[in-house]
Amino acid sequence: MIKVILIPLLAAALLLSGCTTLHSIPLTPESDVTLMVRPGDRIRVHTKDARVVDLKVVAIEADAFVGNHVRINYVDIAALQVRRIDATRTAIVAVAGVAVTVGVVAAIAGHPHIGLVIVGA
Repeated sequence: MIKVILIPLLAAALLLSGCTTLHSIPLTPESDVTLMVRPGDRIRVHTKDARVVDLKVVAIEADAFVGNHVRINYVDIAALQVRRIDATRTAIVAVAGVAVTVGVVAAIAGHPHIGLVIVGA
């Protein structure tokens, strides 16, 4: 019985770890991008010289975002996106994944030639 329960729980844990989307941060003279990004965030920066840089923010300085081995000055940023967890998408995928897993386990358990051997039950 324990093995049958662990399969859907493991599937749910794996599915919940994942759905993220990129959210555009408005860049206006009035906006303070340092209030919208935190250390640990994953960001995508489009620079004015047409580079696209993906980085995990390790520090926010007065004039730049700092990642591992990269520093992007705010004045060089043309567009900025922050990766955030999409709670709705994550919930839908998790529920669907658990439903499929439970269905597969139930089908295997009810199949006369396969069945499940539950040790210690």
